[in-house]
Formats: sequence, structure tokens, C-alpha cells
Amino acid sequence: MGYKKVLYTLGYASFKDIDEFIDVLKKEKISLLVDVRSSPFSKHFSSFNKEHLKEFLKKEGIEYVYFGNFLGGEIVRQEVLHGLKRVEDLLSNPKFRKGMRELFIQTQNSKVAIMCSEKFPYECHRFLTIGYLFRQKANYSVINIIGKDIYTFEDIMDKKKRELKLLNAKDEYIIRQLLNYIYKVKKKKEVEVETLHNRLF
Repeated sequence: MGYKKVLYTLGYASFKDIDEFIDVLKKEKISLLVDVRSSPFSKHFSSFNKEHLKEFLKKEGIEYVYFGNFLGGEIVRQEVLHGLKRVEDLLSNPKFRKGMRELFIQTQNSKVAIMCSEKFPYECHRFLTIGYLFRQKANYSVINIIGKDIYTFEDIMDKKKRELKLLNAKDEYIIRQLLNYIYKVKKKKEVEVETLHNRLF
């Protein structure tokens, strides 16, 4: 199947520092970085805070835009908690749909990468929702950057299917299972640990 265009995804946690991050963007000739974090800040990596990142990229001739208010994980989380039957149903959310439309427009004239914090794409909404929908609805090739390595959408899905022993399962099914785990199980555990931590210390 021939793809029309390419959408890149990456998480800054897979890079040792901002210099390595920018080097990879330049190597892949990315001209626009779209930040899809709900909160565009980092406690431990201040270089990736919104304003700092924007300045670093500007010096290298790479444009930065923030779409987290439309395409952030918090919007996805709310939809998953309300009971997401199909990934495509996310487009019923007016904010998410607006963000997807604007992102699509941006990809017409720029080589775009969407960025969040998570290292692995199968642990992040950038791949599981935005990437998946661009592939399914717009026939885009979705390329995932992890450190200095490049993986296609198919590479990532095949890996998860092998790990889950669900080789014949459809992508949609696997993705919904991963979204449910991230937002209903993993996040719940993180909140419980944080609550206990605050009580003890």
C-alpha cells in the first residue's frame, strides 16, 4: 500500500539531552515539531519546557507549535474513561477533531513530528491515537523515532502483538487494550502511589 505522506512521532525521554534530540530532528529533516503534551513542562528536563524548547528549535530553523490543548493525553484519557468503543470515536470530541484537522493542514507543507514525553510509542497517545488515525483515515506512513532508531507503525504493532501473543488480532483491538491499560490501570496505580507518598512524607 502506497502512503501519501509521513508523520513522525517521538518522545523526548528517549534522548540523553536536547542536543541529541535536535540532531535527530535535523537528520530526519523535520521542519515542524508539534508538541502534544497536555502539560508542556518537565520537572527533570527543563530544556524541554515549552518556551525553552521553542527557543532551541528556533535557533536551528525548526518551527515549534503547541497542540496539547487540542491533542493532549488528558483529552484522550477522559474519552477512554468514558468508554471508548473505537479509536475513531475520538473525532467526536470537538477539540480533538479540531487539532487533528489543523495537524493535517500543517503536514501538507511541512515535514512534521509530533512530540510527547514517553520513550516508547506504544505507551503514548501520540502513536496510539494520533498516529493510528492518520494511518487509518489519511493513509499516512507513521514513523516512530526512539533515540537514534527508526521504527514504522507496523514494526511497533508487530512487536506488541508478539509480546501479547495476539498475532492475529487487529490493530484497533490491540490499541484499545493499550489505551485502557495506560489510562485505567497504569494511571490509577500512579495516582495511588502519589497519594500514599504525600501521606507518608
